[in-house]
Amino acid sequence: MILPYVYKLINRETNEFYFGYRFQNVKLGLRSFDDIGKKYFTSSKYVKHSFHKFDIEVIAEFFKIDDAYDFEQTLIKDHITDPLCLNKHYQNFSNRKFKHNVPHSEESKRKMRKPHGKINRTAPGKPAWNKGLTKESDIRIKLMAAKRAETGNPQNIGKTYSPERIEKIRTKLLNREVPEDQKLKMSKAKKNKSWEEIYGVEGANLKRQQNLPKGKAHHHARAIMTPDGKFDTITDAVKYYRIADQTIRNRCISEKPKWNNWFYIGNSI
Repeated sequence: MILPYVYKLINRETNEFYFGYRFQNVKLGLRSFDDIGKKYFTSSKYVKHSFHKFDIEVIAEFFKIDDAYDFEQTLIKDHITDPLCLNKHYQNFSNRKFKHNVPHSEESKRKMRKPHGKINRTAPGKPAWNKGLTKESDIRIKLMAAKRAETGNPQNIGKTYSPERIEKIRTKLLNREVPEDQKLKMSKAKKNKSWEEIYGVEGANLKRQQNLPKGKAHHHARAIMTPDGKFDTITDAVKYYRIADQTIRNRCISEKPKWNNWFYIGNSI
């Protein structure tokens, strides 16, 4: 007989666990062991991206969907305080089953709201599941990023804006005034931290490249002599002659008589 069921998933590496129930298998004509892990991989965003790391246990099957749901909620309620439990909330029993599909009252919404006005979807005492995680440190984030790339980036992450919009944003940012308390907060957050800790390895290397001295202040900069006079840097000569920098370098080191008036002056300046 094909019945709704309650299951438990246990992470083989961390021992974290998750409770769930399923009734759509009845409509699909699938028994529990032909459904979970083969056709169904949970609806939990905390689990499905790393489902392959979990062992599956079908705890019980029920004749009625309501009974399966109530049993699942009882299990979650009994384990919600366990730090290894990945379930984030549960519903109390009531005469109206599937209470999770009923909109919250305005009073409940006010209790759930954070100071900035958004509803807190995280269980009390538990941080957001993805807080502090990156593609490099967590397989779930990595898989989410890969899936986003496959589906065409519907969130428009990395979208290229028009030059007009970019200029508008740049002007707004350049002219803004950062409050002193925000400056102090930003300063404390970066204090005693390396660039790698603040910006990451790639960001730190980019920051160092951006901070290299430019023009004649660069430690490799050399003045050159040309038929039209001296230039402190090759960049200055490029702007004057409107030719490629490599062309100027080739002329300065050339032994051909026609380029005798092109040469480097002394050592680095």
